[in-house]
Amino acid sequence: MTLALAIALTGCSGSGNTIDTATLDPALNACDLQATPIASNRVHVTKMDATAELYPANCQYFCAAVPEDATNVTFGISRFSQDLDLYVGLDTISSVEGLTLIGEPTYLWKSNRPGSSPESITLIGPRAGLYYLEVCSYDNRATDFQIQVTIPQVGLPEPLD
Repeated sequence: MTLALAIALTGCSGSGNTIDTATLDPALNACDLQATPIASNRVHVTKMDATAELYPANCQYFCAAVPEDATNVTFGISRFSQDLDLYVGLDTISSVEGLTLIGEPTYLWKSNRPGSSPESITLIGPRAGLYYLEVCSYDNRATDFQIQVTIPQVGLPEPLD
């Protein structure tokens, strides 16, 4: 494990983080230190901690690499019991970080349905690069959740949930 990756894993928010980083794309070494790098086509289980503090204390950040040959990509969160929302940006963590969710948006894409239904964003013909995901607890409550970045591979079946 590189030093940058080790620092990235210790610098992310959420003490319940159990992301498996065994098969990370080397491109993820460039992820911002505040974001947990996640491998595509795997389900990662983690936890959102409760907080009484305001945004961004109620959020966690993740980073995923999308390769040149990707025809589409789906970012998704599921299996949570509290209202979580998903925001996605490109190239830098500042593409999803913001001072408030009420002010000017910094994200490029969002999925913020009410309740505990799964949230997902699918991009057709995505640009290659690092994508940043911000997962926020709408009511600042704790919940376990799963996060997945799905990139279909030519000639291979899509991963199952």
